[in-house]
Amino acid sequence: MSGKTNSTQSIVKKQWLFVGYFMILAFLFNCCSIYYTTSEIDSQLKSSVESLNSNYRSITSEFNKMKTEYLKLGCISEKDPFLTADQLISKMETDIRIIDKIKGEVDKEYGNFISYTKGKTKISSGTVEWKKLKTTKKIFKTDLKELQRHGDALSKKGIEFNSFAAEKLMPVVKYYVVADYVNKCNQGVEQIENNKLALENSIKENEKKAKSILSRYAKSHPYQVEVIKIEFEKIRKELISIDQIRTELAQITLSFEKKTRGKNKIYNCSQDWSLVEQVESDISRVQNNLKQVEARIRSGINSIQLIVTELSGQ
Repeated sequence: MSGKTNSTQSIVKKQWLFVGYFMILAFLFNCCSIYYTTSEIDSQLKSSVESLNSNYRSITSEFNKMKTEYLKLGCISEKDPFLTADQLISKMETDIRIIDKIKGEVDKEYGNFISYTKGKTKISSGTVEWKKLKTTKKIFKTDLKELQRHGDALSKKGIEFNSFAAEKLMPVVKYYVVADYVNKCNQGVEQIENNKLALENSIKENEKKAKSILSRYAKSHPYQVEVIKIEFEKIRKELISIDQIRTELAQITLSFEKKTRGKNKIYNCSQDWSLVEQVESDISRVQNNLKQVEARIRSGINSIQLIVTELSGQ
C-alpha cells in the first residue's frame, strides 16, 4: 500500500513538473512579445504624410504657375514651337495625375491606420493590428518610393520645358501691353488736338498780319489777294479735317479698349493678335490722312508767303 502511494505521488509530481514547464514557456513567450507604441508609429507616418503634402503643394503650385504663364500667351498649338510646348506640358500633367493618385493612396492608408489603432496605446506582434500595420508600412514604403521617382521625372521635365521656352518660344513671341498701347493712342489724340489749336492760333495771327497787305494791294493786285484769301479758307477747312481725324483716332482707341477689356497682354501667337493688327492698320491709315492734311496746310502757307513776299518786293 505504501509503495503504491509513493508511485502515485511520483506521477503527480511529474505532471506538475510538466505543467510548470509549460507555464514557464508561456511566460517566456509573453515576455518576448514585440510591440510598437501607437504614438510613435503615428508620429512617423504623420511626418511622412505632412512632408508628402508639402512637396505636393510646392510641385503643383510651381507647375500651375508655369502652365498659367504659358496659357496667357494664348498660342495656337497647331505647329512648332507651340505644338512641342503643349506636348511637354501634357507629359508633366500625366506625372501630376500619377503623383496625385499615389498621394491619395497614402492619405487613405494613413486614415486606415488612425481607424484601426483608435483607442490603442500600442500594437503588439501577433495581433490583427500588427498585420494591418505591416500592410500600412509596405504601402508607405512602396508609394513614397514611387512618388520620389515621379517627382524626379516631373522636375526633369520642368527644367526641359524652361530651357525649351527660353531657346524656342521667347525669341519668336512678342506682345503688346494693352494698357500701354491704349495710353499711347490717347496721347496721340491729345497731341493732335494740341497741334490743331496751335495751328489755329498761328493762322489767326497770320491773318491779322495779312490784313494790311490785302487792303493795300486789293485794287492793284486783285488776283494775288484773292489767292491769299482762298488759301486761308482752304487752311481753315483743313482744320476741320484735323478734328475729324482726331475723332476717328479716339473712336479706334475706344473700340480697341472695349475688345481687349480684361486682357493685360496680347501675344502675336494668339488669335487676339488680329485685334492688334487691325488697330495698327487703322492707326496707320489715320496717320497717313493726317500727314496729307499737314502737307496741304504747309503748301497753303507757302503759297501765301510767296505771294506776300512778291507783293512786298514791289
